Amino acid sequence: MKDDQAADPRAMLHHELEQIVSRVASMLAAAAAPAPAPKAPAGGLSALREAAEARREAVMEHRELAMELVIGALLNEGNTDWDPRDPASCRATYEGKVVQALK
Repeated sequence: MKDDQAADPRAMLHHELEQIVSRVASMLAAAAAPAPAPKAPAGGLSALREAAEARREAVMEHRELAMELVIGALLNEGNTDWDPRDPASCRATYEGKVVQALK
C-alpha cells in the first residue's frame, strides 16, 4: 500500500477488500475443475488461443463471484438467515460499519 493510502481510511478499506476478493477468487479457481490442455497439433494455434481465452473468462467469472460473495457477506454481517444462494435472504438495507466507513 502506498504511503498516501495509509492515511486514507477509504483507500485502506479498498485495499483490504481487494486482498480478500483476490484470496476468495483464488480459492474458487482452485476448487474448479481444471480445463483440459488443448492438443496443439489437432487445433493448432487457434486452439491454443481459444483455450487461453477460456481461461481468462474463467478467471473473470471467479473474480466476479468472489466480489459478490465478499460484498454480500459484509452487507449481511450478523444476518444469521443469509444464504448466498438465496437472494431473498439478503438484507434490504444496511447501515453497518462498512457503509459508515465509506460515508
